Amino acid sequence: MNSPFKLLALVLLTGSAAMMATTAEAQNEKYGSTPEQQQSCKEALSLYSTYYKQKSYDDALPFWRSACATCPDGVKQSLYMHGVTLLKGLRKASLAAEPVDSVRVTELNDSIFMLYDRRMEFYPSTKTKPNNGCDVLVRKATDWLKFYKEDHATANVWFKEAIDCLGTTTPASALSSYYLTLHYAKRDAETEEEKSKAITSILSDYLMIQGFINDGLKAAESAGDARGEKGYISANKNVNQVFLKVAECEDMVPLLASKTAEAPDDFDLKVKSLALLENRNCTDNDLYLPLARAVYDSLKTPSAAFAIGRLLLKEGDFVTAIVYLEEAVENNQDSTLQAKYELKTGLVASNLGQIDKAMSYAKSVRRSEPKNGLAYLLMGDVIAASASRCEDGAIGGRAVYWLATDYYNKAKSVDNEVQEKANKKISAVKKQYPTVDDLFTYGKSEGDLFHLNCFGESTKIRAR
Repeated sequence: MNSPFKLLALVLLTGSAAMMATTAEAQNEKYGSTPEQQQSCKEALSLYSTYYKQKSYDDALPFWRSACATCPDGVKQSLYMHGVTLLKGLRKASLAAEPVDSVRVTELNDSIFMLYDRRMEFYPSTKTKPNNGCDVLVRKATDWLKFYKEDHATANVWFKEAIDCLGTTTPASALSSYYLTLHYAKRDAETEEEKSKAITSILSDYLMIQGFINDGLKAAESAGDARGEKGYISANKNVNQVFLKVAECEDMVPLLASKTAEAPDDFDLKVKSLALLENRNCTDNDLYLPLARAVYDSLKTPSAAFAIGRLLLKEGDFVTAIVYLEEAVENNQDSTLQAKYELKTGLVASNLGQIDKAMSYAKSVRRSEPKNGLAYLLMGDVIAASASRCEDGAIGGRAVYWLATDYYNKAKSVDNEVQEKANKKISAVKKQYPTVDDLFTYGKSEGDLFHLNCFGESTKIRAR
């Protein structure tokens, strides 16, 4: 007679076996409704995957097609992912052929976008990617813009949908590409109404895009993701290039004034609007100062401190201005703005005769941005203004102009954008060079080296 414990064990084992059989059956049904279909599907998946992993795409292709024909829809996400790669390879080969078979290319394009649609349909979310469908939509929009650049309006809609879904996790490339479609819309506008609408989108969406870029950059920096940082910095550059081509103060100020008036309690909008005005140098208007004061009074943000400092400069109050500017430099966490803040503060320090401080800011910019010509121009200005400091009773007080020239020349050698400014400065300091007679009086020869103890640097002797 069986004991109660043996009967219980038998029931449990039987139940476990039944559950395992049910699970296995469910797993098999994923590959087809019949054993034959299941077997064929698994074999096709295995064969194409083996070749795909080896990057033998030509060998993988027929088995991938077999898997698509044999397996049920949604069998594996990788089937759609790998399919895009395989079809892009065929597309590339078709485009390289002579003559190009445009019909074949269009067919491949359609198939690629169908794969994106299937992937979004069957895998809108996964355990690791809750917004998987939105990530796929970014890829679809990116390829559409690449394949059909003239139809940027379609890509624009998809990018916007993906950005609304992903928010701060939107890839940097998607943010940049979306903003580029706004530029294309303005460029291709056929009526003034369409053009005006495109410009409004470029201006209003800039705040949103910049916010996501800044959030993404901070996240990448915190995670030590150098590649991610590079991507967001590049996106920031691309977006600003578009923005600066379009944004004019007369368009921006009314738009921002209207937006802030509609939402007077939206403090984040005030912060972003101030940054936008500052970035475009739209400071001579009735909106700028109230925004700067409001932001500074509540947050003491570096951008607000910088804004107030600039306004004080316009009023001629350099002494108070530099206090705000230095506060902006010391508290700033945005690496894309640091050089701008340091250069402005350095210029003010130089005007106030604070030579060491001005030189320190200039050198800081040079370290972070070696090809920033403005840093070398500032260093040249500081040196040129130091004649009394370097006076040695002989030629020292005039030698500063030689060294300043070296820095002006360096500025235009690393940065073409400052070439005109540098040449004007060089022309000005050349008038201060000693004459040939002066050099003879002090026993100096043109072309020899001269060491300036006041700056610890050597330069070449020149005559006026």
